[in-house]
Amino acid sequence: MRFVFRFEALLTYRAHLKERAEVALGRARQRLRMAQQDLQALQAKHRESFCDFSSLLKGRAESERLKSYIEFLNALQRRIESQAQQVDRRQQQVREHVKDVVNRTKEYRVIEKLKEKEYETWRHEQHLLEQKALDESAAMRHGRAFL
Repeated sequence: MRFVFRFEALLTYRAHLKERAEVALGRARQRLRMAQQDLQALQAKHRESFCDFSSLLKGRAESERLKSYIEFLNALQRRIESQAQQVDRRQQQVREHVKDVVNRTKEYRVIEKLKEKEYETWRHEQHLLEQKALDESAAMRHGRAFL
């Protein structure tokens, strides 16, 4: 007789939920990395543009051009702040996904431990049945020797 776990469907379902949570975490981490890269690119563009603006200030420049540079730098700074907020939101999402993965893993492990305990109980019962059968056959053989 083979071992049959009565909650196998639940174990499979929880394993599936755990895998889905892990995939969602991976996607959230990927979105975070992309948002961080975008933020770094914007910051690099801001530094580069500010250096250009500084060199423009050292020379003779038209006021309209200076005004355009200032507006561009201000708009770029607003985009950087917006992107930084998006990075913060993405980090929060990653933290939430990590919590979800931890919870799903705990739920899965509870059922997995139950399966292990039931398997050990089944093995012990099988061992006792086998021992009982061996004892009976030995008694039968021993009893025949007296006849």
